[in-house]
Amino acid sequence: MTYQERIEQLKQEYDIVADEADGTLHTMTIQRKSDGSVYAFTISELYTIARDGAEYDEAIDPLDSRRVYTETANLKAGVEDDEATEADYLAALAKLGVSE
Repeated sequence: MTYQERIEQLKQEYDIVADEADGTLHTMTIQRKSDGSVYAFTISELYTIARDGAEYDEAIDPLDSRRVYTETANLKAGVEDDEATEADYLAALAKLGVSE
């Protein structure tokens, strides 16, 4: 499931009250529509998140827990790394007729 798909799914049950983003890491304040309960929701658009040595795709915590998560270097399942490699650059240069 992509980040955007997960947010759309989340919106079925919760209202997003606030969204603080640091790059691709989001910490949101969410409120359950059915009873008004408020939580902290943490998710990365691309990477797993970690706290106290454990990795997660996302986390929902009581708002007053003040738990802090960090992004790992591990891509979430189903997310592809589309960053160009040296081989990609060399192939592009070769197409343009540029040699080393």
